[in-house]
Amino acid sequence: MSNHYEPPSARSTATIQMVADSAEAARAAPARDAGTILVAMSELSLDAITRVIARERRRAGLLVIPFVPRCRLLPALYRVFRGVAFYDATIAAFDPVNLPAVLVRRDSGLLLGAMVDELACIITFCRGDLSFLSVPWKWFETQARTSIPPLEQVAIGNEGRTIHIGSCSFAVDDALAAMDPDYRRFLRRRHWDASDDQGDRIRRLRLQMRLRREDFPGIDAKTIARIERGEIRRPQRETLRLIAQTLGVPLPRILVPGSSILEENTLYSIQTDTVQKS
Repeated sequence: MSNHYEPPSARSTATIQMVADSAEAARAAPARDAGTILVAMSELSLDAITRVIARERRRAGLLVIPFVPRCRLLPALYRVFRGVAFYDATIAAFDPVNLPAVLVRRDSGLLLGAMVDELACIITFCRGDLSFLSVPWKWFETQARTSIPPLEQVAIGNEGRTIHIGSCSFAVDDALAAMDPDYRRFLRRRHWDASDDQGDRIRRLRLQMRLRREDFPGIDAKTIARIERGEIRRPQRETLRLIAQTLGVPLPRILVPGSSILEENTLYSIQTDTVQKS
């Protein structure tokens, strides 16, 4: 599975099936399709799934195992499922009964569970999109600014958004941003989109258009830099018009909520003026 981050969708076509015994495995495993997510509720049900799919050759569906499976089963499972996710049952963020509501969102910004390897000194997290992410123990010590014994208890709280190690707590967003470049870019975009700062909006749009500060006709590059840094809080109307025109966006796109320029009559005159001059 790709680790590329995609924000969770409000609607998903995934079908979640909880497999608790051999009879359910016999029905669910052969009928799975690309949108099916099977959840093996126990080692017995996982053994049953493995037996059912042993002779299959097609790869379809995803498998979630809320415990660490026997490693000898993994080759057979990876052969017929598009993805297999698992984690230590003692470091689970959700009760298996509540997993369907979480899995259908496919949100890699939260954690389902984790596994600790004390010899390698890493924690491997299973994310909501069923991808894995390994974080060195040293990263947590650096964030906490203290040494953390490897045997400290690890737990996941706040519905998969907080990591607890002993008496220390860490935001999942911080760990993902440090280790996953795709998620880091997503957080940056989310910050810019939510920002009421005019300079942030202009900088984001300029970078999206791959423009330099020198690429704005009639505006000095130093002026663009000062606007982006927030040093010029109220740019002149003509300056904003030129910026919007160069970026190829309507003027309201770069205005902050509550700006006097957003008043209906003024906005109409600016948009009309932009059309006439372009």
